[in-house]
Amino acid sequence: MRTSKRAPTLQSRIAVRSAPKGRPGVAVGNFLLYPELTLKHTYDSNIFAANSNAISDFYITPGASITGRSNWSRHKLSFEAGIDSDNYLTNSSQDVYNYWLGFEG
Repeated sequence: MRTSKRAPTLQSRIAVRSAPKGRPGVAVGNFLLYPELTLKHTYDSNIFAANSNAISDFYITPGASITGRSNWSRHKLSFEAGIDSDNYLTNSSQDVYNYWLGFEG
């Protein structure tokens, strides 16, 4: 089992900045929270990126994240936290767990 830290990408920072306007948030104190659950499936034809004798496998990526935005009238604070994992069906030694935390204000 490997663990890796993943810094917030530009995409996730943009997501924090423009938190989902079409979805209703959950009001908690002075914040609106936007929880999200995901489940992805992927086929990788060469999981070791080998030049020969490629090994393929499917992996499933469950994930959970939460984005929060303050609803203050004068200043703004946003955050995002999440976790996901790549779970290989045959080559479980390649399973990876990722987590991230980001703030903007």
